[in-house]
Amino acid sequence: MKLLLDHNVDRRLRRDFPDHSVSTTYENGWSDARNGELLRMAESNDFDVLLTADANIKDQQNISGRSIAVLIFRAFNNRLVTHREMIGQVAETLTRIQPGQIVEVFHPEMKS
Repeated sequence: MKLLLDHNVDRRLRRDFPDHSVSTTYENGWSDARNGELLRMAESNDFDVLLTADANIKDQQNISGRSIAVLIFRAFNNRLVTHREMIGQVAETLTRIQPGQIVEVFHPEMKS
């Protein structure tokens, strides 16, 4: 699976997805792209899932019918250690996420 880490997700998180091809918005020169534009660019470059901490994307973008999915890290901060506490749940979600879906993964200490 080809994953794109948004600019608000620590790039070192890529190490937690050894079975996937992982790239960042910075590496692709897309760190300043707005959500709609970012999704279009990611799709045109065959990314399967955008990993982001931007909870507003679900209200701002309609991705049904798109070839990409969005997984949102929902945590009380965007620190690497906090997101790493969610990796098991994120990895499980990646096994079932479908194109055109937005799925939120909540930190264990947060209520969904």
